[in-house]
Amino acid sequence: TTGLNGYYFIRLTVRTSCGDEDSDVELVYVDGTPASIALESPAMADVFGGVVCFKGTAWDQCFDNYAVEYRSVSAGGPFTPVEAAHPQYTTPVPGGDLTIGGWNTQAPPVPDGEYEVRLSVTDGCTPVSTVHRRIVVDNTATTAEIRSPATCSVVTGVVQITGTANDANLVGWALQRTDPESVGWITIASGTTAVNNDVLGLLDTNGLEPCSYSIRLIVTDEAQLNCTNDAHQSEHVITVDFAGQGLVGDMNCDGAITVGDIAG
Repeated sequence: TTGLNGYYFIRLTVRTSCGDEDSDVELVYVDGTPASIALESPAMADVFGGVVCFKGTAWDQCFDNYAVEYRSVSAGGPFTPVEAAHPQYTTPVPGGDLTIGGWNTQAPPVPDGEYEVRLSVTDGCTPVSTVHRRIVVDNTATTAEIRSPATCSVVTGVVQITGTANDANLVGWALQRTDPESVGWITIASGTTAVNNDVLGLLDTNGLEPCSYSIRLIVTDEAQLNCTNDAHQSEHVITVDFAGQGLVGDMNCDGAITVGDIAG
């Protein structure tokens, strides 16, 4: 059957020396082509948290089943189904979502680290076809901590802000302050490399209206959470009094702490 693919008739004919003849015909399908297999997502080296979803193709004319499995790169060993209740799936996928519920890396929880995932397609005619990817599981929240100045402290001049902005799969961080004259945040400093109990940025309070200001640190990683584009993001917010002439908590700078400060 080498080089053949498709439906064929097979005929057996028997003749005797007396001139008798009989035949039988059977229709068969010859599958000389490997199964159609593709793993569109996850991609190599992607980082995930929570549920990992799989998209791709698992199909063949002689389709029997497909499996999606994982194992730790560091520990090795046998592969484990991403869904314990479904070691195999018997419905072909010509393109789209693979598996029913995806791989919930938190139930049961697996350690953060690098994992190999494997898609295998089995048909009744050709050897098993497989696709492998190496991905990273990260279920740890980012670290965002402002250590100085202390919240509710009075600051003047150029203020050195120190703290920690860190994660194993860090994308970036931003240090920001409020602006009493507008809605939103003004970025003081930002970066894409980790800071561990060190200087995050310098804030020059000279010329700023005396008032209570909020300062926040936001840290984001690259983990794709629960089949979305959302990532781990942590923030730490403190409030300080610039120039020492305002009231701590006086967010609208009216000289008093009122309901208006909560609304603002």
